[in-house]
Amino acid sequence: MTSAELASRLETATSSEARSLIKNAPAGSGEAFFWRVVELSASDPSAAERLSRHWKAVLANGDSLAYAYRAKAVGERLRGKWLESAESFQKAGRAAKNPIERLTFQRGAVDSLGRAGRVAEAVALGKRLIRGLDNRKETVEAARVRLNVGNALLWADEYETARTWLKQAWQSLHKAGEAREASAALLGLSTSEFYGGDPSASREYALQARDWFQNAGEPYFAHLCELNLAQEAILRGRGDEALDMLLAMQSLHSQTVKGLHGVDAARLEEFIGDAYFSLNLWQEAEQSYRSALKTPGLRTLPMNVANCHLGIGLALAAREDALAVRSLRRAASDYEKLKNWAWNGAARTELARSLAMQGKASLARSEVKSAIRTLTRAGSPYHLASARLVAAGLGDENSLALAEKDIRKYRFDALAWQVHSLRARAAPEGKRFPHYRRMFASIIQGRLRTTSTLSRAAYLRDKADALGAYLAELLTKPTDARIAEALDVVVQSRSAALIDEILSSAAPMSPETVRQIERLREELNRTGGSTTPGSRARFAPANPARLAALQRRWTEAMRCFQPALRRPVQPSEIACTVLAETNDGYYAIHQGRRVRLPISVVELREELKWLEFDLLGPMAIRDSCPKCVLSSLASLRKVLLEPWLEPGRSVVPLSPDGLLWRVPWQALLNLNGTDAEPLVLPSPLFGLDACCARLPKSPKAALWLYEAPDLPNIKTEAEAFLKRFPKAKIVRTRAEAMEPGRYDLVHVASHARNLPANPMFSAIQLEDGWLHAGEIAHCGVRAGLVTLSACETGRISLWSKTEPDGLTRAFLALGAQAVVASAWNLDDIMASEMMAVYYAGLTGGETVSRSLSAARQFAKKRRPHPYYWAPLLLFGGYHRVGGAE
Repeated sequence: MTSAELASRLETATSSEARSLIKNAPAGSGEAFFWRVVELSASDPSAAERLSRHWKAVLANGDSLAYAYRAKAVGERLRGKWLESAESFQKAGRAAKNPIERLTFQRGAVDSLGRAGRVAEAVALGKRLIRGLDNRKETVEAARVRLNVGNALLWADEYETARTWLKQAWQSLHKAGEAREASAALLGLSTSEFYGGDPSASREYALQARDWFQNAGEPYFAHLCELNLAQEAILRGRGDEALDMLLAMQSLHSQTVKGLHGVDAARLEEFIGDAYFSLNLWQEAEQSYRSALKTPGLRTLPMNVANCHLGIGLALAAREDALAVRSLRRAASDYEKLKNWAWNGAARTELARSLAMQGKASLARSEVKSAIRTLTRAGSPYHLASARLVAAGLGDENSLALAEKDIRKYRFDALAWQVHSLRARAAPEGKRFPHYRRMFASIIQGRLRTTSTLSRAAYLRDKADALGAYLAELLTKPTDARIAEALDVVVQSRSAALIDEILSSAAPMSPETVRQIERLREELNRTGGSTTPGSRARFAPANPARLAALQRRWTEAMRCFQPALRRPVQPSEIACTVLAETNDGYYAIHQGRRVRLPISVVELREELKWLEFDLLGPMAIRDSCPKCVLSSLASLRKVLLEPWLEPGRSVVPLSPDGLLWRVPWQALLNLNGTDAEPLVLPSPLFGLDACCARLPKSPKAALWLYEAPDLPNIKTEAEAFLKRFPKAKIVRTRAEAMEPGRYDLVHVASHARNLPANPMFSAIQLEDGWLHAGEIAHCGVRAGLVTLSACETGRISLWSKTEPDGLTRAFLALGAQAVVASAWNLDDIMASEMMAVYYAGLTGGETVSRSLSAARQFAKKRRPHPYYWAPLLLFGGYHRVGGAE
């Protein structure tokens, strides 16, 4: 039996078998055993880790103590036991007989010490080994140690120092023809350029290294190169590109028997969190970081643990959660213990940002000044630029100039819009517009770098305040030109992702996506959904904790890609009233003039909170007195409608954003004996034809039906619908609902649930479970008119201030001409009666808006409380899809 055959047999041997095999082993078996462990560590880490556990048998019976300790060290590295690994590598050196091997066998300890956070010890050991090797003219071996020292410094994010060591290593290794180690040096150089240099150089280094590793059949190191490429894409503002790469890596490894080793799987999760955060998908980012922390392998990498706590803090801060401060402080403390000053400064920068958001400006200034001092010493241009932007936001103009210089120099494109925003804020009155225009151009340019529908919808989430400030500047002292400019900003930003989705016809789901959704649906159906007996409301609750855990998986399953499309429009073409939420309050842009609405954002939020309480009073007391709620509605009408509303209008088209989505426009317009109907348009680009839409004489109809036992009037409603449309297709299951088809009318009568924190999980109940908004948006149905006779189907969660969401968005995304939905819970009895009047009008040739108005007036006479007569709201679609063509 040769040494190679022995190493191969040891892979599947038990401990006793290993001892027996090694007793009769030929010379050189210890060395062969070690190199087999090394070979497997690059291709099958789990197998290498198992094989390395036979080191004791080799130590006791083999011919080389040094190689036994080296194999032990490799196995310990694979298990993340860095300090133990470093000690074993050093034991291997002490056990070696050859004086050069006494030095080279300790080389692995340099990397292990660096990963354990003992960077100073790693560098000191590396220098000692290099001196010894240089003295013996072992240039290549000394270069390999320099490579390890450079990588150890990267674990402390000492980028500039690491770059010097790595360049020296690459030059020597490349000259000597050591392609593998030279490529590893390029990989290290790529990492050194992330935050401490030029991201474009990082990309070039990573591509060169990846090509070599792929051609050499070393997938593990090729995988590390791809992680670098993903990180570089994030820095360039191409989060979708990064997420595609990372998810593809994760999917590839999950489909193989070997898969990713624990440490690498955890780091991949961490980087996926970074990509999600860059796309403003904050909940998904938080779930990714928490998932990484739960992976046992990550606990052995204190640096990556700190990174995950920083990521969680960032995600919480983006959602204005006060718990963000705790996570950010923990991350800063962890980095300090590791003496990683680059990321310590980054964590303290984000802590300062979070404190500023909480109104603690003095504490924030102190924190960010300290962070800037730390980052200046650490040599991290990206983090330093971010810190200076925070300082500039707190009044330090000099910091802004320095940040802008680095952002231009290193092409940190994702930060560029912030520079222009801060320039505008700092400029004197009258000189802000050029900065705001550059800011807006940068934002629009950045949006073009997003490719998935969900990330495009989320793109403006962190930019809403900046856009609000721009609109406020335009509308505070309006001119015709400024009003036209404000309209252009609204047109280009509001519901832009929804328009792209509609124009691209919402790509159908692949068979694999359907299978993933089926698995996810089984879990979602365990999140709750039982109704309260006797509630008479067409809604069902859900378990929010479970939904949060499934959010990321659902996002990944439902991601689809469509080109950014935009139809040019002139302000004069806009026929609706544009309602804008700005940093200065609310404005209406109506027929070319702007009107200031006398209410602040804080005041409107408070008004809506109490109004909702009063509106839903009949859910607890069926015959609640309407006096209080009618008074509140009259007050709100006075400030939101009367400053611009023209009397005598039967239809009032308007396009809201921010909190204005939550205003019960249908109730405000139907006070004081009027019967005007609002037409809510997600964007001024949406047409007005929804209000005048009529059904053809022989409409093709579909009825999505769930006859819930606790809602007896749904059966009555369905029977009345089928009498009017006897040829209607009855849809009772999810599969039937997802079947392609064109309809003039789709009517949904069922339970529904609205989930503000997870609007894509908002759902309609059918006989075999819940059909979710995310699925509906990609089904094959095309409808002219959609009527959602179920609770809260028209409630907007404000997940993004500029885009509608939930079930209404899902049907609009399919190209519906008009969607009638409920802004709050529907009463079972009144919903059935209103639908009878509504469809009597439609089948009699009336328009959608007049039919809805007739149903509302009927209900108002029966029940004076607006809970009963005001829930239904008409949303206009982007363009006419037509019926059964």
